Amino acid sequence: SALDTLDIASPRKARRRQRDKGKCSNTHENPRLVKGGILHKAYRGSSPAGHSTPQSRTNAREHLRHLLHPGNQSPTGEFQCQSPPAILTEVRVMTFKQFILLGAATLALAPAALAEPNTGWYLGLEGGVNRTSDTDADFVTDSVLPPDSGPVNLSFDDGWVGFGTAGYAFPGNWRVEAELGYRHNNVDAVTPTFVDGPSSNRGELRTASLMGNVIYDIPFTPRFKASLGAGAGAVHREFNDGFLVKDHDTQFAYQGIAGLSYAVSSGTELTMNYRYLRSEGGNFHEQNGFVRDAYMTDDIDDQALTIGLRFDLHSDRVREAPMAPLVQAAPEPMRETAPPPAPRQFLVFFGFNKSNLTSDAQGVISTAADTAKQMGSAQLVIVGHTDTSGSDTYNQNLSERRASAVRGALASHGIDDSKISTSGRGETSLLVQSGDGVKEPQNRRATIDLQ
Repeated sequence: SALDTLDIASPRKARRRQRDKGKCSNTHENPRLVKGGILHKAYRGSSPAGHSTPQSRTNAREHLRHLLHPGNQSPTGEFQCQSPPAILTEVRVMTFKQFILLGAATLALAPAALAEPNTGWYLGLEGGVNRTSDTDADFVTDSVLPPDSGPVNLSFDDGWVGFGTAGYAFPGNWRVEAELGYRHNNVDAVTPTFVDGPSSNRGELRTASLMGNVIYDIPFTPRFKASLGAGAGAVHREFNDGFLVKDHDTQFAYQGIAGLSYAVSSGTELTMNYRYLRSEGGNFHEQNGFVRDAYMTDDIDDQALTIGLRFDLHSDRVREAPMAPLVQAAPEPMRETAPPPAPRQFLVFFGFNKSNLTSDAQGVISTAADTAKQMGSAQLVIVGHTDTSGSDTYNQNLSERRASAVRGALASHGIDDSKISTSGRGETSLLVQSGDGVKEPQNRRATIDLQ
């Protein structure tokens, strides 16, 4: 139909036309009507408060037919161009580039913390910007009046997004999580059929998502790591073109995830994540009186960039082993009392199913390193232990990881690695005797013996 040659402009396109000094399109370009011009007034002007009604939609179709009449064309056969509004206002959402710089600065200014990747249950909260790509669609209508059925293009402004996650981190850097998300984007333009405007009926796209993700963490330092992952699930989209159609649909979706995280404490990580989400095309329709209007879209792509926090629900517990009271012999007459001997054994306790060291653990290890230097210890023996929950094979490996974590921390305090020996005894040497399958905190430990 003749309407297929009509291209309704967004505010960005209107500003471009202003820079062209008000020149009309040539015979090879699509003429445009801008927001605030005759077409938008025809859509909104027939009802109170700017809301569209069945009567105003009929008037809009009649007005489109009037605009397409040969009498409204120039002698060259072109449409007469509408002048853009004198003042265009636009609320800008933070761009991806600005958000990336903000996230990088936040990570750079975060306080240092020394901790290995946490394991166990966690919760996360994120917020940021979302970009929905331009999407092709077919507009279908039963009406005999313009606008006619035909292909259209849907474009969206950058919007905002929020996520909540709950998951479990396994030893070996793997995580699985459930993700609940919400995205909001305003409709920038529907080309060539409709245009949204600055009224309360402006079009929008709202998207709720529920995804299951599998993520692998790649540690670079004890506190800084990257992550890669993928997920699948469903999205529920609510689409409103601002004039004829307001409907919702649910589609299958999948996504890829890339992120960075920084441990600001033993149980809290600062995160920055990028998500690429793709969902199947939607079918949005509405019955307007005796006329049924519908959009059938192609697949829809979303890109989100967020910053947030991830909280470990199992805080680690590390403490120095209680020392038995020292029994001293009675001092000999006329002799000074000798100072108590320095401790020769230190114990580091771990959280359930964990081998990472907290700041308290680093303090215990620092004291052990200083004592070894003062005493001139020739050998430091580290032995890892576990409680009785879990299999024998798993507990043996966990005890060895705990011993290795302590060894690395001692080496960072200047202890010669050749003087350190490590081993793991699993659940065979319990500090507190217990039955099988008991999660006894004092049995989750590593000992440091100075020799």
